[in-house]
Amino acid sequence: MKTLQNLNMNMVKPGKPHPLLQQQTQQQTVSPYDANRQVLKLKFMCGKYVLQSDRASLSKNKVDDTCRVCCESPETSQHMVLGCSGLVAIRDPILRDIKSVIEESFPGLWQSYTQQQKVSALIDCTVLYKKHKLSKVE
Repeated sequence: MKTLQNLNMNMVKPGKPHPLLQQQTQQQTVSPYDANRQVLKLKFMCGKYVLQSDRASLSKNKVDDTCRVCCESPETSQHMVLGCSGLVAIRDPILRDIKSVIEESFPGLWQSYTQQQKVSALIDCTVLYKKHKLSKVE
């Protein structure tokens, strides 16, 4: 399914939570803030987070697909994760750290990725785990 393009299905095992959720489920209590973050993360991973481009296509373009944060481009997952100018202050420091960690372990890897591969790796980092033989701690 196209909606699952950002979910590493190799890491999904029946009866067990995805590795990105295991730490959260092992805690005694989960704050409402963390619970909401988990829901959003799952929606992005499964392609169920409804973006303006989705609303526009479902309404046969009666709804504008422009991002409501920056009002510059169509709101797609690539735009939200990598390109929205309204999210630069939040996204760039985090993205810089992630790129640094990836480049430390695998020089040139980040630059070799397509935009969609970058989005997938950022949404579900377990794609790096299997592909590049990382340990679970890494």
